[in-house]
Amino acid sequence: MNLYMFLFYQLAISKDQTTTPAVKQLKQVRVMKLYNPILDFVADLHESTSMASGSTEFNKFVEELITRELIRTKIKRYD
Repeated sequence: MNLYMFLFYQLAISKDQTTTPAVKQLKQVRVMKLYNPILDFVADLHESTSMASGSTEFNKFVEELITRELIRTKIKRYD
């Protein structure tokens, strides 16, 4: 799971302007619906200046996801 969280973290700190459209596209993929709350969080963080500057560490990012209860297990067998 840490690899997935690291990829979400990379999206959150990205300075690329195509990140927001990429997050929107990811949310439309059926298998990503489990991660929609995390993708919403990433989109919000990407728009803030602190994450875009890369000042937030990976561990703090994951701690925030856990605190907000955004990391969940599968809902159904095929999620």
